Amino acid sequence: YPSLISYNGRFYYRSGSTVQELNGNTLHGLLLGRQGVDWDAVPVPKVSIEELSERAFDLFRRKAVTSGREPQSFLMESRESILRNLKLMRDGLLTRAAIILFHPDPEQYVFGSAIRVGYFRNDADLLFQDVLSGPLMEQLDILEGMFRIKYLKAYIYYKGFQRIDDYLFPWEALREAILNAVIHKDYGERIPVAIKVFESQILIYNPGHLPEGWTPETLLVKHESKPKNPLLAHAFYRCGDIEAWGRGIGKIISICHEAQIPPPVYSDGASICTLFDASEKLARLKEVTGDDPDHVSSATSSEQKAAPEGEQKATPEGEQKAAPAGERKAVGDLAGEQKAAPEGERKAAGDLSGEQITSLDGDAERLLTTDKKTSVKTSVKTSVKSSEDIAARIQELMRQTPGISVSAISKALSRTERTIYEHIRRLKEHGAIRRVGPDKGGHWEVLE
Repeated sequence: YPSLISYNGRFYYRSGSTVQELNGNTLHGLLLGRQGVDWDAVPVPKVSIEELSERAFDLFRRKAVTSGREPQSFLMESRESILRNLKLMRDGLLTRAAIILFHPDPEQYVFGSAIRVGYFRNDADLLFQDVLSGPLMEQLDILEGMFRIKYLKAYIYYKGFQRIDDYLFPWEALREAILNAVIHKDYGERIPVAIKVFESQILIYNPGHLPEGWTPETLLVKHESKPKNPLLAHAFYRCGDIEAWGRGIGKIISICHEAQIPPPVYSDGASICTLFDASEKLARLKEVTGDDPDHVSSATSSEQKAAPEGEQKATPEGEQKAAPAGERKAVGDLAGEQKAAPEGERKAAGDLSGEQITSLDGDAERLLTTDKKTSVKTSVKTSVKSSEDIAARIQELMRQTPGISVSAISKALSRTERTIYEHIRRLKEHGAIRRVGPDKGGHWEVLE
């Protein structure tokens, strides 16, 4: 670790011929490092195991068994046994990693542990955004369904009678990049991971910096793994979300090559930024369709019809349509609902400055609870979601993630759990889906 110099109650950092004063999070991290303690291993007092989310533990158990990392008997493993095996307890106390992974409201103890996603028309025009809080183990599960339904566009064309769904961005590569962000993030910065989605680009901002001596080019060649938060990394490995440390970026590059987009570009400035650019692929798809993406139907619309044999027709999925009067409105062009940060703290990377507060069918449930809010009324276009459309989206989420919970479906579709349960009941009655196994550890099967 770099040399620390103490003088008149202040600490200074010396690296070669450079000397600068240290304070705040940087000083805290260096002092922990000199003691051989990682940030995520610091114990948090006055938090009991009983306060943690059983749903998050159930998800962890199912993933670990499904991935083959744990035997079937692991489904009955107790919370305390899981925490001790993952080294998430220290001196009888829960660590910061345990709080982030499994606590229903980790922001009580680790401010900025949420994930923020925004869809932008351009840098100045934010159309809508979501803020995912709660246990990190659940956040990532919900994020996949939300991304597929709301943020990713699929261009649809036909080869004869075969329908081809060509997503502009491969979710598997985005998933690896987001996992890298939450594992390597500097949580001491108290800033959420921010994801900015544009029509042809996606940027993932990760608060923190590369290890000393590393450059963005280091990430593109073989390198040792230096996770900023080893306990978080180990937990995600044990549940099967990551294969092995140090292989994530190589996997991302390979997936991007298969999807015919360039590998992501990395930069290390105010934060680490991962840029996915599919501009060339989008141009190729637009040459095929010749359609203006602002005036085409959704890829999930029942109006989609097969193109004549040999002809290719592409339309982007996820475009929003105007809702009739009285329909629930989403929040867009966000200028309001901000969460007050400590004085002097810098804003989240990507400047996703407006917290989306989404009313779920009249319920008071919110994606993120804020301490100070400033409401600004805005008008935005939103999708018309018929009963059939909701049922189709539920089936799609079940196909993609068979072990998905009703709560995750509810949040991904911005509907109450009661509404989701009612649609699931009808789908079962019509023989469209069935539940295999118990509520804990079971999964969904889509039959039609």
